[in-house]
Amino acid sequence: MKISGKIKSFSSEIYVPSDKSITHRLFIFALSSKGTSIIRNPLLGADTLSTLSIVEQLGGRIERLENSIVIKGKGLRDLDEPSDVLNCGNSGTTIRLFSGLLAAEKRGFYVLTGDSSLRNRPMGRIVKPLSIMGANIFSRQNFLAPLAIVGNKNGLDGINYNMPISSAQLKSCLILAGLKANSNSIITEPFPSRDHTELILSFLGINIKKIENSVYVYPSQELAPFELTVPGDPSSAAFFVVLATLVSKSRLIVKDVCLNPLRIGYIDVLKRMGAKIALEYISSDPEPIGNILVEGVEKLVATDIVPAEVPKIIDEIPIISIAMALAEGKSEISGAFDLRKKESDRISAICFNLKNMGVDIIEKEDGFILNGINELKSTNIKTFDDHRIAMAFSIAALLAKGESTIDNPSCCSISFPDFYDRLFRLCT
Repeated sequence: MKISGKIKSFSSEIYVPSDKSITHRLFIFALSSKGTSIIRNPLLGADTLSTLSIVEQLGGRIERLENSIVIKGKGLRDLDEPSDVLNCGNSGTTIRLFSGLLAAEKRGFYVLTGDSSLRNRPMGRIVKPLSIMGANIFSRQNFLAPLAIVGNKNGLDGINYNMPISSAQLKSCLILAGLKANSNSIITEPFPSRDHTELILSFLGINIKKIENSVYVYPSQELAPFELTVPGDPSSAAFFVVLATLVSKSRLIVKDVCLNPLRIGYIDVLKRMGAKIALEYISSDPEPIGNILVEGVEKLVATDIVPAEVPKIIDEIPIISIAMALAEGKSEISGAFDLRKKESDRISAICFNLKNMGVDIIEKEDGFILNGINELKSTNIKTFDDHRIAMAFSIAALLAKGESTIDNPSCCSISFPDFYDRLFRLCT
């Protein structure tokens, strides 16, 4: 795909796709409930469709309606044993959350796998604590998928676990296992990560408490069915928020977005850099929802991102790097080593592409240091088959001088199937 740069100022109101993290969780919670749940406005991208397929393999009965998915659940402790492997595709959320749910089953045999990228992402972070709880869970060498799980007839014990990293996927995995365990669990992380699992389960009546950086999980008998609407994805909104910020005199409203504070850390970073962004809250159950209002500015200033901030912006660092590249001064990101274990090595991917666009950038083990420039050069952008790299550098291409190429735009279907349609409508 070719993208011509030097976009002109624009004024628009847009909607972004529904939140991927929340969609995953609602599909899994609906399967785990006794009764029929309705999920309105779900994201039906490649990742969430992997989750939905596994829901069906485990006994959930699915009906697709216009803009809704209806799921008749099996309950927390009555999942079917599948007749085939459970293919998680490219989705780390899918494999890690289902591992927690299935590890606590008292019977059955389950194999979870995925594409070549997922099979090379770290699973030791879930295998180790689940094994401590008593799970029969096995992996390839170096804790890589496929994962095999054999039900433990005695069930799992609760766990008091200090997570080595802040990870919503690890935390949610252990919460789901803890709901089906024989005793209470306490899960503590170094810094707060996104808390959709805790918020939604609490809203649905589950006894779960969050105190500072710890989550207290109490075994539950059943999960009630529900009817909920998925808000817009703030991570998808971030690409347009940065674009509008960097195009002087532009105005943008992104409507009906999840405004969970642990999902919009990138807005705090951008405002620190001089961005003009305001939030307009509309509702709050179980997640705060509202609009993001953006005005373009002449120039941003550099900033540093420290490890405590990273869990709140982990998915947005690729697009934040574009804002940093065009800011005045030297910016640095530290504590983001986990970016190397995503769909691609995102630290390496960011540094590779920004160097090709003329940015003076130094790659570190856990981030990078760069000096902002006034204008990006057009180049051949390598996506590394990673949706967030593809979208971030498509924004960079629009801001660059000349015509750039994107080597694999189709990878955006993971989280934002019509990204380019919406982007190019905004530009015309």
